[in-house]
Amino acid sequence: MLTIDRIFCFLGLKWGILIIATVDTAICAFGIYDADPQELMDYYLLAISIFVAHLVASILIIVSVFKNNKFLILLYLITANVRLIYTSVTFVWHNVMYSLYTAHLILEYLILAISFYFWFCAYSWYKALSVSSTVGATTTTTT
Repeated sequence: MLTIDRIFCFLGLKWGILIIATVDTAICAFGIYDADPQELMDYYLLAISIFVAHLVASILIIVSVFKNNKFLILLYLITANVRLIYTSVTFVWHNVMYSLYTAHLILEYLILAISFYFWFCAYSWYKALSVSSTVGATTTTTT
């Protein structure tokens, strides 16, 4: 699969991942705060659990920047997929149940695009750590 070396076209992968994890942590914290139990009714606990799991995974991404541990990224990759699916389903549900609001559509598409880009950057960071740990393991065994 394709990977990237620079985030936002000018930041290195390590510092870009740190910024992405910080922004995603803020987005998840806002999602927890903004979840309305009256609007979501039965799905309130599901929404809160997805946002909390992804919040923890975003914090683990910040830790992985300083520890260079690729296993801390796996939870983020999994919860990002779950959050993308949840966001897509709620996006369709809101547009079917309610009328189509242009501002809401633009915001939802923007959130989906940014979430996918964040996932792709985290995957690239995971692959970069996999390659560097493999290279480090082969150089230590040959010397």
